[in-house]
Amino acid sequence: MLKADDLKKLNFSRRYQRRLLAFIFLLFFLFPNGIMAMQIDLKNGSGEDKKEWPVILKAYHVFGKNLSPGSLDLSKLLIKDSSGQSLPYDLVHLPPYDQPGNDLIVFLISLKKDQTLTVMITQTQKKGLHKKIDLVQSPHNLIPGAGFDTAEDLSKHWQGQGKLDSSVKHDGAASLLLNTKHRAKMMLKKKMVLHVGSPYIFGGWGKTENVARSYLYEIRYGRKAAHFKLSGFNNGYLGDMLIPSDSKIPKHKIAQILANKRQAYISPQASTRDWRPLFFWNKGFTEWGMEKNTVKAQKDSSSFSINFIQLKAFWMKGQFQGKWWLDSLYLMEQAEARVRFDLALEKQMTQGLFFFTRPVHAQIGNSITRWTPSCVFPFAHEKLQKLSANGLRGHEINLLVGLYHKGAVKGLKFEVKGGSLKSAEGNQLKANTDERLPGLL
Repeated sequence: MLKADDLKKLNFSRRYQRRLLAFIFLLFFLFPNGIMAMQIDLKNGSGEDKKEWPVILKAYHVFGKNLSPGSLDLSKLLIKDSSGQSLPYDLVHLPPYDQPGNDLIVFLISLKKDQTLTVMITQTQKKGLHKKIDLVQSPHNLIPGAGFDTAEDLSKHWQGQGKLDSSVKHDGAASLLLNTKHRAKMMLKKKMVLHVGSPYIFGGWGKTENVARSYLYEIRYGRKAAHFKLSGFNNGYLGDMLIPSDSKIPKHKIAQILANKRQAYISPQASTRDWRPLFFWNKGFTEWGMEKNTVKAQKDSSSFSINFIQLKAFWMKGQFQGKWWLDSLYLMEQAEARVRFDLALEKQMTQGLFFFTRPVHAQIGNSITRWTPSCVFPFAHEKLQKLSANGLRGHEINLLVGLYHKGAVKGLKFEVKGGSLKSAEGNQLKANTDERLPGLL
């Protein structure tokens, strides 16, 4: 096991080391779960005043990835605005249910146009202010009748072959069922009004029975099975922007290819599965490797349809009837949210340096490309305290050490105290270093 003080990284004075250790002890005393308060800056760029406006964030969007097991208890959160007022919040539990980082944190804000607001989300030792927040019935939900509870709402807002099914539902009184061997479709009768440039979030639940797999048939036949069509949004994709100069593809086709890659779409569904959450399949990422849960409107209106094309497959064994249930859909504008991982990290840095570690299977990023989906910058909770790993005798064990620095670093030397690592029995182990990327050993 390699402890943090075994790193002879700089000639710190004994007095400085004592202060640093006292500071670390204070942090662990105040935050025994190892998670400090996270600041989130919110801006209303919608062009209009918003009241009781839901902010929807995944838990790991707030607290970061690579959290240690059991370190996050979402039932004990305290959310305060800049005036110190506590904001009630709701949790939407998403599978896999044993990973609380997947769950949604929802809280309400009121914000005038172009106004900004800072909130602090802290894990506490007591249960927070829980409140049921209905996203489907929210006045900010742009999809009308998306609870699929009454025939009146269905006929008023939708047209197509879908029917209500009160025997299978995720929430409320019923769900929408598309049941076919061939094709079925539902469409909103009216387009939804959008604000160009604003971020939007989509959510809901779907359940399938004997539904063809979209991807296989999309590749071979250019047809999708159970999928959605939602116009007017950009998914934030930045890759493949440089086309080779010797490319034989006409420029107008290149433009269309890039436009298709940038178009936002909702995850399709397939096979036979219980209720699963629906989200945008997003290709936009932050510098901390966080996939954005929103897409941006690029048009002032949007049409929405639910499309079920049942394609025959060998594994259906002659039973081609497919069923697709949908419930609790929502599409709503969001405040522009920036989680201040940088401020949390700043508090942990000493002399402009931050040593961290994370599982070696976690993506570490590529400093050359700006559209990488990898985690480039470290989180404060990844601070290097110790290095340890389990493995079978004779197998190589990989440990990752990263160095984040804000200025030039010269003369840095990495050493293991005593010249080697030790096994559980106290035997010395040979250690080799491999610099995977600049600053990542």
